[in-house]
Amino acid sequence: TAAELNYLRKSLLYNIDILVQKFQLNFSNIEKYLLKIDNKLSLQLFSILLSLKITYQNIQQQYGIEMNYEGKRRVLKISDLTEYYSKAFGYRANEIINLDFDILEKTGNFLIDDLVVIKNNSPISISRLSSGELALFVRIMEISLYIEKDTLILIDEPETHLNPYWINQYYYLLKECFANLNCHFIIASQSPIVVGMFNKEQVFYLKSEDDSISVKVLEEETFVNNIDSILSFVFDVTYFNNPLVKKESADIKELSERDLFGALDRINQIAYSSVRNQIISEVLTEEKITQFEKLINEVDK
Repeated sequence: TAAELNYLRKSLLYNIDILVQKFQLNFSNIEKYLLKIDNKLSLQLFSILLSLKITYQNIQQQYGIEMNYEGKRRVLKISDLTEYYSKAFGYRANEIINLDFDILEKTGNFLIDDLVVIKNNSPISISRLSSGELALFVRIMEISLYIEKDTLILIDEPETHLNPYWINQYYYLLKECFANLNCHFIIASQSPIVVGMFNKEQVFYLKSEDDSISVKVLEEETFVNNIDSILSFVFDVTYFNNPLVKKESADIKELSERDLFGALDRINQIAYSSVRNQIISEVLTEEKITQFEKLINEVDK
């Protein structure tokens, strides 16, 4: 009702006056602004945003440090935010900080204008990180906002959008960041690099068969095994069942029937591997070797 809204306005104005005096804030036009608010929801949203602004001013005053980043700027550490919220809200700190961030983001009033990380002893904005660095940073940060002690975290395909270097670093960074929380991670992955970070006892290969799911027992060790081996005995993927490789192998064998030297040149364009050895064994039969020796003898004559 109009009476309730008027009461809310007066109550909020009273509290704002106290906040203005306490924190020496400049809100000269607040009273005029409040008179334009015509519904309770807008008034509540305004009061929440005002509260959040004051909260972040308090955090900066208590924790912010001066840093040479795009000139002299006052910078907050992420640990500063979590410490402040932990002191203010106790065990509900993670829940409250996530709610606050969501409100600020959805209303376009985010009070943190940039995120800075220390790279090679120098501050750098996350906007200047490589795509792989940024993707990894965002994922670790997302986990850190929700993770609690003694929790089970499910991570689906962390390798998505990461280059091989960062995939290789992923599990190590995960352990380093959350080592003190006694947490367990279940990682769903299709990357042989990720599989190679774990012992075979830690790897469970789930296979869909008809209407059921079976677990494949791995007999060969996976930890730091080479990628080709993991692709083969874990994922049942080899170059031998690749259509492109099959066609190349067939073309080379067909070419060897009329131009053995040309076929050998094509083989030389294939990297040293079991695939190359297999093609060589199929092309250089005893008959072909005898033919090859005759050609060499003819050249010598």
